Amino acid sequence: MTFQGGNETYPGAMAANVFIRRIKNFVGKKPGRSAFWAWIAYQSIKGTITLSLIWIPLLLLWLGRS
Repeated sequence: MTFQGGNETYPGAMAANVFIRRIKNFVGKKPGRSAFWAWIAYQSIKGTITLSLIWIPLLLLWLGRS
């Protein structure tokens, strides 16, 4: 099995090339929209973790002491 020798390529060569091309297109284009949605996703995940690991346990502790 050769990676790229002559006319032979490994089975995932086309998929790897498509993946690399998509990353280059993602990085090369205007970062505004993609950065915005990446920020939205980050904030959603961060908010979910904060809510479930910090605020809900604090609320349960506060309600349990009343």
